[in-house]
Amino acid sequence: MLASLILESGTCYFDNLAGISVMRVQAPSPWILLVALKVTGKRSLTFLLLLLSVLSLGLQFSSTILFADFAPGRLKGSLEPMEYTYDLDFQWNRAMPLAQIGNYGIYDIVNFPPGLYSGLFQSVWTQRPKIFPILGEYRQSLNSHSGVDDSGYIYTSFLPFDSSSERTRIANFKGPAWILDTRVSCQKPHFLEINKTQAPSQYTGDVPSLYWYSFNGTLENSTEVEGLWFPTNASRKIPFNCQFEYGRHARGDPSRRENAIGFYICQLQGLDKLIHFPDGKNEGGAVLQATESAGSLRSRLYPYDVTDSFPARGPAFLVIASNITLNQNQTSHEAFTKLSFQFDPPVQGLQTAVHDVFFSLCYTSWGSMTTYVEMATSSPLEEPSVEVRDGDLDLDTILHHYGVGTSSAPRAILNLKEPHYNMSIEYPIQQPTTERFISGLDFNTLDVDEGLLLEHRISDQVKPVTIDDYKWEENIRTYTSWPASVGNITVLFQYRGVGPNDEMAGEAPAGTRFPDPSYQEFFAKAMNNTNDSPALSLSALLTFVSSSAYYDQFPIYTRGATGEFTLFMEVSYPQSKKGLIAVISMMIAHWLICFYVLYLFLSTTKFSRLGNAWANVAQISGSETKDILEEVTLASDREVAKRLMCDSEGRRRIVIKTKTVSEVKERVEAVLTT
Repeated sequence: MLASLILESGTCYFDNLAGISVMRVQAPSPWILLVALKVTGKRSLTFLLLLLSVLSLGLQFSSTILFADFAPGRLKGSLEPMEYTYDLDFQWNRAMPLAQIGNYGIYDIVNFPPGLYSGLFQSVWTQRPKIFPILGEYRQSLNSHSGVDDSGYIYTSFLPFDSSSERTRIANFKGPAWILDTRVSCQKPHFLEINKTQAPSQYTGDVPSLYWYSFNGTLENSTEVEGLWFPTNASRKIPFNCQFEYGRHARGDPSRRENAIGFYICQLQGLDKLIHFPDGKNEGGAVLQATESAGSLRSRLYPYDVTDSFPARGPAFLVIASNITLNQNQTSHEAFTKLSFQFDPPVQGLQTAVHDVFFSLCYTSWGSMTTYVEMATSSPLEEPSVEVRDGDLDLDTILHHYGVGTSSAPRAILNLKEPHYNMSIEYPIQQPTTERFISGLDFNTLDVDEGLLLEHRISDQVKPVTIDDYKWEENIRTYTSWPASVGNITVLFQYRGVGPNDEMAGEAPAGTRFPDPSYQEFFAKAMNNTNDSPALSLSALLTFVSSSAYYDQFPIYTRGATGEFTLFMEVSYPQSKKGLIAVISMMIAHWLICFYVLYLFLSTTKFSRLGNAWANVAQISGSETKDILEEVTLASDREVAKRLMCDSEGRRRIVIKTKTVSEVKERVEAVLTT
């Protein structure tokens, strides 16, 4: 069609006449027409032909252009079953219950998990964390009361793989898994009595420049919150004795140091460490259940109502801080009670100082269970890559991963559906939680870790008071119940020790434990990032240390299950639309030009007959081309062009038009224009 437009518009040169005319019979590439034409007298047709040629050439490489969008990546595969191990295997003798609580039996353990509580594993608190795994997470906010800081319900599930490469391949997971409940609710404590006393040191040698003190007395809660539980007959007057260090600390700018109190987390336990209730199987017998009588939050993970028979399991903590460790830009600290105390200086000759000390009473539902979970992600996740700077971990990445960072980037979190207890997977009464192997024997300062079964002759003597009142001289059968959790945690803001083996650990009072500095600094920075929210900071800390413990103990997990997995597969696929957009744009432009050429052909040409060879050959024959056609029957195109140039005819324009032969006859032939 373009060849017809050129011939009938009079823009073709004599030496191109034959080559362009025969193109009306074939469907040549625009490039062939452009090369044959070389130049026309009509620039619009030349530009149109050039543009069409470029687009045609580009479309020849459309597959190559589209391939530019491809890159290696991961796509979801199909759902497949897979076997795995995910928890400790506590084997109970379900054939013969030792006792009965309501409709639930108490069973003796048949096979204790090998390696648990052995010297093989140290307390997780004292070890440098090495794993920052992908987590499944479910959160549900709660309406807080005045004077209360509540994290809301936070459930975390861990993937049953100890390899990071396996965890990052998970797109969907359905099956039994380990669930952690780390809701924390903090409020202002009501102090019935509080004293500051000097704590006896255990150091030897020179007198240190730091002083150790204790806050001791009794307290009770000031506000009732959703899920808060206390044993029915237990006293809510909770005794406490929390050590702290009064020394030089800094926050933010290390050059600004002053005598103050760092962050301290002190676990509380009421006087009533065991709850007594009747044994429904053995008449006259009794069962003693270990409990957190300082108060605990009911976990919604369990299918039964929390009662004295089935107590809540989360410990309570007293968080201690000062105005130097809390955010000084905060005008109020809603969940803290502020008291002022006078301190002697650690260096003689200096004046005594009065400091404000802040206290927050934090209740937790820190417990665990195994149940059926579903968690998924729409895109591949990568576990945090944590750098070590000057011997310390880069905690900003870790803080963000556990939900208390300042970055707005996505977290490596699987979306966890709200979990519910499954009785076919776990027995709710005697399921041990992870606190004991998190804490280890060297870090646990609470002495209750087993339930007791009492015979008839001594059960009548038992009442819910401290265990120290009893002399267990009888042959009492014991069963493993949920163990007590971590003891007093001392989080020193600027402390850089490495745990109980550090030389300063021996200088601390008895009952105080030094965690790894990573956990200490994690909590301090979390408080700063959350505008001094003890609930969010403590919840994140418990999740952090629990995830470390779960994968640290992974080699001794023998409890198996079968779940369904969807894995991300490594493939090459289009990850950009640039190539696709380019190809589509060229196709649209090509179609527009073709339609425009068709329009010009239909509206302006009169004589061209596409595909008709005889007509197209005959139309270039005429009086002005007769001689050259007769003489060049054996000549090459180059020889013809040379001859026409010698006769000064090659650069003359020629057009296909009608010519009158006689009064009644016309013919179409090539006519030279003036």
